[in-house]
Amino acid sequence: MSCSHLKLVKLCIPVVLIVFWSSCRSDDPVYDVPESPALVTLSVSSARAGSSVQTLLPSGDQDKINSVYVLQFTSGSGVVDGKLLYVAEGVWNGSKKKYEATLLKSTGNSDLYRVVILANINGGILYTLYGKTYAEIQQLCLSGTISGGPLSFTSAAGIPMFGVARNDMPFEVGSGTDIGEVRLLRSIARVDVGIGRYDKTTGVWDGSGVDFRMTDIQVWKAGERYAWMPVPGNYVYTGGDPSVTAASPAGGLSALPWIYDSSDIVSGLYCKDAIFLPETNLGGSVFDDAHTERPAIIVGGHYPSGSGIKSWYRIDFTTSSVNSSTASLDLDILRNHLYRFTIKKVGAAGYTSAEEAYEKKPLGLGFTAGVKPWLTGITDGAPVPVSGVRMFYKLRTDGTRPQSRATGQVYEKAAFWRGRLDYQYGNSQPFDYNDFYGEGSNFYYPYEGVGSNNGDIYHYGTVAEAETENHNLRFAALWVEGAYPALMIAPDDLTDIDHPDGLFPWRDTDGSLTAFDACRAYEGGGYTDWRLPRLSELALMFVNKEELTREYPAAVFRYPTGKYWSGNEYALRPAGLVTGTGSGASYNYEKGVKSADQAWAFDFDVLPTANAGAVFEKGPWPSKSEKRKVRCVRQIGSDLDKD
Repeated sequence: MSCSHLKLVKLCIPVVLIVFWSSCRSDDPVYDVPESPALVTLSVSSARAGSSVQTLLPSGDQDKINSVYVLQFTSGSGVVDGKLLYVAEGVWNGSKKKYEATLLKSTGNSDLYRVVILANINGGILYTLYGKTYAEIQQLCLSGTISGGPLSFTSAAGIPMFGVARNDMPFEVGSGTDIGEVRLLRSIARVDVGIGRYDKTTGVWDGSGVDFRMTDIQVWKAGERYAWMPVPGNYVYTGGDPSVTAASPAGGLSALPWIYDSSDIVSGLYCKDAIFLPETNLGGSVFDDAHTERPAIIVGGHYPSGSGIKSWYRIDFTTSSVNSSTASLDLDILRNHLYRFTIKKVGAAGYTSAEEAYEKKPLGLGFTAGVKPWLTGITDGAPVPVSGVRMFYKLRTDGTRPQSRATGQVYEKAAFWRGRLDYQYGNSQPFDYNDFYGEGSNFYYPYEGVGSNNGDIYHYGTVAEAETENHNLRFAALWVEGAYPALMIAPDDLTDIDHPDGLFPWRDTDGSLTAFDACRAYEGGGYTDWRLPRLSELALMFVNKEELTREYPAAVFRYPTGKYWSGNEYALRPAGLVTGTGSGASYNYEKGVKSADQAWAFDFDVLPTANAGAVFEKGPWPSKSEKRKVRCVRQIGSDLDKD
């Protein structure tokens, strides 16, 4: 299932505080309202809330400010170091369309304050917290435990919000002081899930191109409570806009899944404005040992849409290009963020229960990830499938092998290995294909045992080339090895921290097999058997371009462009390697056991009508120290697919 992972949007609500002050202050940490009240005017851009109570909270109501509390702190070196001196509740002035409150006035230009705004809360507890620091108050101002979930809000109450005046800078409070604009952060995150294409104008999904209909959503291991205020140091201001840099979790994780059914899902296509989550630190990587100890979204529905059987899929919170088992869960669930998942493609039936989908590795589901502020009018990010796309070896309609002029014929992997003995014997040797890309020594022309070797070193790419030279056909790479009959192809080119441009050497200067190791470390979709493709498998992608791009749109699968490493090596056949024939043949191990300095690379920019072999870089062949792109593949049907 290809799902556009989430979009995170942070809506900062502008609150303009125009402050008129009078009165005096005392050193006593507990204050009565001053005899001459200092008037605080809060000009709020959003409308007053209505009185409706519902499970879904319309987008407009998610912006509303229904109540305001102003917390006045001593300045300290920051609001986190100051102590709470006074709390004032805002009173709505309908004629002015502003809130008004009374605070303490500065006694001089060195008597500075910091001001925190809390909105849409039950603020009774605040009056008991005078003299406490911000950090102490943050630990005490929490929601109640969310037993069984889901977390919901009413239009009348609104979503709790937080902000700090003047970007957390201390200021003198005097009559007529204009604090300026204050932007508030919601205290929770929101998750939307939809199918097909998301229309940013209408704000809905159309279900196009995806034969899947959603019936259920569950959130497993959601946070069981949230904090009104972020942990000290977890929020910053950039150009007046607040944001959080880390989650401020306020409790453990819910033991029971939060259930959203068909009443929360519109026409089987999308669920929005219904899923609200407390902040949670994730950490680790997808499908690690903590796989079942963190929040995840579980989607249930029918695939294909007419099926009577329900399938379940898991979505993890990650910004990785794929939901791989090595992908860092750097996408913590943060307050004031909207996580939007758009299901782009369903490629396989999922698990039979939500519990199974949560506990096992991701199956059949791809999604894209994008994190943005919680704002209106956000757009989808580029979809990236979690696991990859599938390619199968099959003959053409006329019964011939897949081919193009540029590649010649592409063969399927044989049940027996054809490349280990000299052609004159006419024998085939059994071969463990999973051993083929072990990283042992490389044998040019070994006499015994297949061992854990990278494979033979090929002189020619195609049979046609070998025939032209009247040479041993067993050393034409596309003929000898063949493509595995069922492959999963990574959705995009590989990059890593050492190769952000996506260009890798085949072998590094220290002798390490860099391109091989990169694919082995990739492990997209939770699989651990990704590898560098054989030359024949790159050729099969090339001749199957039309089918691959038709089946998988660019939003889901980026077809290769440019030059890519294969796992096959190249070297001239050394003279004197084999002497004699038949049973009298002997082999020169000093020449036979060697490591080639060159490898085969494949050029996807060549036209299919080019001359045979034009897709291969040759004459000269690229040195293994040169850099090329890497696109990983894995074999479908291995034990790793049976989980």
